[in-house]
Amino acid sequence: VDFENYYCHLKQEMTVNDEDTKAVVLGLFKRMGLDDKDMKKALKSAEFDITDNNSFEYYYYPGVPINIRTERKTKVEIESVRVRQTDIIIIELLD
Repeated sequence: VDFENYYCHLKQEMTVNDEDTKAVVLGLFKRMGLDDKDMKKALKSAEFDITDNNSFEYYYYPGVPINIRTERKTKVEIESVRVRQTDIIIIELLD
């Protein structure tokens, strides 16, 4: 925080828990009526790696965003299916 210029910079970092993600996906499949034993077996060996790194810069008085950057990296591996994706969104104040 820069009190003299009414500026602040916030960072948010998050990593999804692999075991919790598996439990949520299994619960979702169960609610959908999908109770396939092979699917449960595949999910037990699955890997979910999801991380967020977000940065927010503001002039907090009067509340004007200067720069917002969000980044999500996703890696999902279920048996032979492998998905990797990176999403980045940048919003900048132009003056």
